[in-house]
Amino acid sequence: MTFKASMFLHFLKKVQVKEDYMVFVDKKSMIASTVWEDIDNERLSLDKFSGYLSSVIDDLIEERCLKKCNLFSEHDVYQVTHKGWHCWEVKLYSAISLFVRSIACPVVVSIITTLIVNFLLK
Repeated sequence: MTFKASMFLHFLKKVQVKEDYMVFVDKKSMIASTVWEDIDNERLSLDKFSGYLSSVIDDLIEERCLKKCNLFSEHDVYQVTHKGWHCWEVKLYSAISLFVRSIACPVVVSIITTLIVNFLLK
């Protein structure tokens, strides 16, 4: 995920408020707002993302951090997924998993092999 996509995801989470709410993104007026009527609508200007809004949205959908929920065919309605809400936890888990598979596991195997060889040679 690029830095710009991460920033956009952070802004969408501010607008979405809760994980089960949705966000309306108006690409013409560059505004994102909450869809639900029972809360005060959060609004956010997307002028910072004017040159690359569509590509950032496509990247987030491809990474499964954002999904398109078009309730109305003429509007763009999105929802930040569970992975999008907890993307840093997912990245931390994958980094720990990589560490265990590539560093810790070979070290443990070499220690066990050394102990077995030393025990057999005595």
